[in-house]
Amino acid sequence: MAHINNRTRQGNRASSDNKNSRRNTEQQIAFKYSKLLKRNEDLDNLLKVILSRNSESVIYPFPLNNSAIELSPIRRNIPDTRYMDCRRITYPDVTTMPTVSVVIIFHDEPLQLILRNIHSILDKSPPALILEIILVDDNSTLEYLKDDLDLYVSFLPNVKVIHNQKREGLIKSRMTGARSASGDVLVFFDAHMECNIQWLEPLLTILMEEPTAILQPRIDIISDQTLEYYSMNTGIDIRGGFSWDLRYSSFKVPLQFKPSDKTGHFWTPVLMGNAIAVRRLHFFRIGGFYEDLKIWGGEHFDLSFRNWLCSGHVYTVPCSRVGHLFKKYAGYSFDGDRVEVIIRNLMKVAEIWLEEYKNIFYRVTIAATPKMPKLTKHDNKSIAERIQLKQTLKCRPFQWYLDNVFPDQIFPHRDALVFGEISHWGSQRCLEVHGDIVGYTKECNIHSILPQNTFTFTKNNKFLYKEKCVYIDDTDYELRVGTCNKTARVVDGVWKFPSPVKEGIIHFEADDKRYFCVNMTDGTGVVEERAGPIATPCSSSGSGCTVWSFMYRFADI
Repeated sequence: MAHINNRTRQGNRASSDNKNSRRNTEQQIAFKYSKLLKRNEDLDNLLKVILSRNSESVIYPFPLNNSAIELSPIRRNIPDTRYMDCRRITYPDVTTMPTVSVVIIFHDEPLQLILRNIHSILDKSPPALILEIILVDDNSTLEYLKDDLDLYVSFLPNVKVIHNQKREGLIKSRMTGARSASGDVLVFFDAHMECNIQWLEPLLTILMEEPTAILQPRIDIISDQTLEYYSMNTGIDIRGGFSWDLRYSSFKVPLQFKPSDKTGHFWTPVLMGNAIAVRRLHFFRIGGFYEDLKIWGGEHFDLSFRNWLCSGHVYTVPCSRVGHLFKKYAGYSFDGDRVEVIIRNLMKVAEIWLEEYKNIFYRVTIAATPKMPKLTKHDNKSIAERIQLKQTLKCRPFQWYLDNVFPDQIFPHRDALVFGEISHWGSQRCLEVHGDIVGYTKECNIHSILPQNTFTFTKNNKFLYKEKCVYIDDTDYELRVGTCNKTARVVDGVWKFPSPVKEGIIHFEADDKRYFCVNMTDGTGVVEERAGPIATPCSSSGSGCTVWSFMYRFADI
């Protein structure tokens, strides 16, 4: 017994020595960093020199406000967007926390955005925790992202740059950075991120308790026009999911998955992909990023599905806040057709993970894609290897994920022609059911999936809301929902959606040979006077009727 106690005391002394050593290291790093940042004015001057001698590179090939980029300081104060309860949390001593390698990929990114990202990491993180920041330049063409960037970061602690000799894409470049990292935890950032106060400690605390988890911070927004940093604190918790064309989509957190308070982390079926934290050993044990996905697209689905089905959980952490600048479109080349590259990536993800549900993906994607790419022999070999990895990791079937992680996913009817949200882009409204009446709502977005907005038009001309039928009331000609065998107060006839695409008129041919269209108004032109759409008389061709847009159209395969 004494022997055990002696070993315990020795262990405690060793633990204490390790903590003291870690604290000394932290103090040394903090001193080194503060000493460097005393030359902050010199760094500002250096940046001015770099920009002035690269004047052609100052006009960025992106849909961004160049003046805002130039005028916004590299190191700036941003609002603390955390919930008040998050600010009261006491986290473990940083000397007990794992070290971190931050991996940032860029290709022809504005230099100021990259530097703001780096400085925000250094400014908003305990110095001892940031073992290294690894920048991977994916063969940029802008000159100031070569030697000038190397020169600037040489004045910052623990920052290094890897320059790809050819274009590799985001996914392979992230793996290049990960393989060169030595921190306990990997954090993958897009280049245009900005960290908020105490962003790191909530992530590391969870990874200390659950080393097989993969995490994402709560993402704030950086305006692409003003660079203003702000939060979408609407009071509604949102988690990531997917639409059936494998597009990242937002879903309200179902009641059974809500944390007990606002500070709690919660399950998210799919990572957004712009900010990811994961234990390095766990990341490589489950296969890292799938490197045969080219350039960009699909990697966050693949990693999310793999962790859920083969290893652990995926969480959103609301007390960790990081801003992301959402560009309207990619400002860089894809070394090929952008749409084809992304769709081919998503086809691989579907083949590996969706199992019996992959036909839904193909039916939606084929209908929306004029020229569908074909998988090559190399693609099929690569897919087979990843399926073998699933078997090695003893992954669960995809049905388990849908039943347990993502039960709020909405499934189309087998005979669906068009499906999903029905929107009118001119008024930015979509259809929503209130009681038994089809009304309007402005809470609609093709990437924000809301079950109460989901309708179906079938091949046999049924207009459905969930399992109920939509019909025209024969007294006020409003649209209502009811059982499909309902006859009272119903205009008898057949619904038609004559368009060959997902946009078109919603037409109705009555048994008495009258024709109706579902229109925004009753002819007054004032939408606000009505709570919902109305069926109005029209010609057999439906000319002049309101054009609606469904979320998906389905192809026959």
